[in-house]
Amino acid sequence: MTAHPAKIVVVGNEKGGSGKTTVAMHLAIGLLRRGVALGTVDLDSHQQSLSRYLGNRRIWCRDNAVSLVLPEHRLIEASSQDSRSAAYRQDLQSLNDGLAALGDRCDVILLDCPAGDGALSRAAHSLADVLVTPLNDSFVDLDPLLQFRPGNLQVLALGSYFRMLWELRNERHRDGRPAFDWIVLRNRLSGLADQNKRTLTHILGKVAPIMRFRLAAGLGERIIFRQLFQQGLTLFDIDEPGTSFPSTHSHEAARNELGVLLDVLCGNGLATDDALVGLTQAE
Repeated sequence: MTAHPAKIVVVGNEKGGSGKTTVAMHLAIGLLRRGVALGTVDLDSHQQSLSRYLGNRRIWCRDNAVSLVLPEHRLIEASSQDSRSAAYRQDLQSLNDGLAALGDRCDVILLDCPAGDGALSRAAHSLADVLVTPLNDSFVDLDPLLQFRPGNLQVLALGSYFRMLWELRNERHRDGRPAFDWIVLRNRLSGLADQNKRTLTHILGKVAPIMRFRLAAGLGERIIFRQLFQQGLTLFDIDEPGTSFPSTHSHEAARNELGVLLDVLCGNGLATDDALVGLTQAE
């Protein structure tokens, strides 16, 4: 395992459609605007969403003669090895090479992971200092963390994504490395205070100390997030000259939510080290 001087922030979730790339892009630009020397790594060589987002930003800046902050960026190709163990070793080497190319110039390197449990995603999670997991407000999206008995809130099993994280935590402990700081970000929250939202608020608040994650306040569902990708812009660019989109109350509220997330990301502390024994008997 190669040591890197930069702090590694991973945006990851096994579940697709959770808004990982949108969150990663906003975190990257927000940290850059705070003066952090930051690099980004796209681990989804199939969709290349973060690479496309940054590419749109470069083109938009060129076409509009505007200068906006941009991170140093790398796209990592996934291994084509058939063997899982061989693919993991090759992916880890490719990832380490990419991080080494950025590490001397960056204080923070942010990795955007693909959905699924591929070798490259697991390798990235194994290196994380901070893990940010966007989580949409539904039991479908909660399922990779916890699985519940139909009709009530008794936990039947740990989800596949959480089992992977638990294995990596144990590996880090055996290697004498500190645990990663895990931040679960509630994403695409409805403005309505419905029963589903109240139930998930209760569940996540109850399990956070046991599963050892910090719960961030979350981002509301807003149309603007669907529009920014095509221009390569973020809500942190609202005040930049020439960005050509209005600063509305909704946009300001969303930017404030993102600012709170940046504050959480830069904070300290992890939840307690209590074992998971008994969680599956929770009511």
